[in-house]
Amino acid sequence: MKLFPRIIIPFLIPYLIISCSKTVDVPLPITSANEKALELYNRGYNHSIQSEWLEAKNLFEEALRLDPDFILANLYVPETDPNKRKNYRDHAIANKNNGNEAEKLRVDIYVADRDGRLMDVVNLSKELINKYPNSSEAYTILGDAYTAVQDFDNAIAQYNKALTINSEQYLAWWGLASHQINVGGNLLLPKERQTKALALKYTKGMIKTRTKAAFSYQVRANVERQYSDFKAAKPLYQKMVDVADETGSTLKGAGYNVMAHNYLFSGDAETARENYDRAIALAKRPIAVVNLSFYKMNSYLFQNDYEGALRVAQDLGNKLNTLGFTETSLNQQKARVEFMKFLAYAQNQQEEEASNALKARKNYATAAMTLMDVDEVTQRNFDAFNAQMEAWYYILFGEYNKAEEQLAELYPIASKIQSPSALDNYNALSGMVRLFSGDAQGAVSYFNDNINPENYQYYGYFKGVALKAVGEDAKAKAIFNYISNYNFNSWQAALVRSLAKKQLES
Repeated sequence: MKLFPRIIIPFLIPYLIISCSKTVDVPLPITSANEKALELYNRGYNHSIQSEWLEAKNLFEEALRLDPDFILANLYVPETDPNKRKNYRDHAIANKNNGNEAEKLRVDIYVADRDGRLMDVVNLSKELINKYPNSSEAYTILGDAYTAVQDFDNAIAQYNKALTINSEQYLAWWGLASHQINVGGNLLLPKERQTKALALKYTKGMIKTRTKAAFSYQVRANVERQYSDFKAAKPLYQKMVDVADETGSTLKGAGYNVMAHNYLFSGDAETARENYDRAIALAKRPIAVVNLSFYKMNSYLFQNDYEGALRVAQDLGNKLNTLGFTETSLNQQKARVEFMKFLAYAQNQQEEEASNALKARKNYATAAMTLMDVDEVTQRNFDAFNAQMEAWYYILFGEYNKAEEQLAELYPIASKIQSPSALDNYNALSGMVRLFSGDAQGAVSYFNDNINPENYQYYGYFKGVALKAVGEDAKAKAIFNYISNYNFNSWQAALVRSLAKKQLES
């Protein structure tokens, strides 16, 4: 592989700026044997940080056709098929020593993150900064690493450092916003550290930096939805759709999806589902069809309409074979559908149906594993999730001794993962066993600070119940109030939002 000097093509020139301190923002170097491949990669990376995954995937794949050994394209290409994804990542790992120091470290960061060695991710990210102290992107990488270990103060410091180097560093504005505003899967600051003023500041920074990024308007609109101003959110979501339409972005469907969320939580479920259907119709990737259908299913779960949720799951299951998934991915998606069916059956206390869905989920997941080149980490995660699901099932149907047996299998797996959240599922489920067995004080001892409603709405609800049972009424009320006003679509919130409202009324 030939090492080219960093090529700055026209659309990247704005990122080399001089701030008030005269610091030049130096991009992290990228290695490729082909100049056109490098240009395609940079365009794809720009799309990826705006959550335009299909555009990114297409451009990364074009780059790889020109340069199959392109380290970062192999490392970051969005791929849902587990075998293809593993081949890409393995190729990046095998070739890392042919790249520069930044690429070696970025590969090592990926491997440490994959393995659950999150403090190693922090240390490797620090090393990246030591080698490239004038790169704003390097500071965002360290900020992300600190966020993953929930060291928010250090994360915020790194994002702000990135902005002192380059006030238009989009990843830094997003990193700061992601602590304040729910978008999906991002770790939030504790409620007492979330403010609308900061959320507005950071999301406005995103828009100012990238006015033609539809994702910017989504996050900005989410601020209003998070604070229950659905009327103010509506034109911002429309702006997201308009920008996506103008730029040809595949996020247009996502725009209708978040519009649907806004209608759902403002009390108009019928219009919400019309917009979910519009989003599904616009989906250009099979995985998007599945994910958007789950949001529609959740809309029924929020209303305790289990039959409605199951109809959506059944319809999705019937068309999975037609969406174009590989055999491995198809089995994985069938497992996900069975998981969603399990939620509906279990919440409705249909024990036999819940058990059958759980068994089907495991069977499909096992079928996918037989078609994969399974490494130690994949097997570890598979075993941990199976034990977690079995324990949860037994808890929901009152078989606490069997739940304890499954938790005893989960603990030695999870405890070896070097992450501050590695034991969260074990602790939360153990807390539920104690709570349902009548030992509220024992439950509270398991519901530690990690088990909070900001990041675990489902477990957080039961923490609130345990706190209420031991007389910690103020803490319990704060949790129930947060969940009752949680205006984001997830299965966790869907299962307990109405229950939290009932707790406040009792």
